[in-house]
Amino acid sequence: MEYRGYVRTPATEEFTWPDLPMLRNIVASTARTKEQKSQIKALLQKHGFTKLSELPLSDYHAFLEEVEAMV
Repeated sequence: MEYRGYVRTPATEEFTWPDLPMLRNIVASTARTKEQKSQIKALLQKHGFTKLSELPLSDYHAFLEEVEAMV
């Protein structure tokens, strides 16, 4: 899967920046094993946060690129 900081919305075929629920879905679909979940936690800590909801919108793009690199 490629996210590149934006997501194509199926209804409008426009590109939009991901919001928190979309970010959660992407991370949940990526982090299926314990090892992957711990890698996600390490990425969050690298950015200085403990929960996805603490991650500012401005960091979503960089975070998603790092999550994509895990796969």
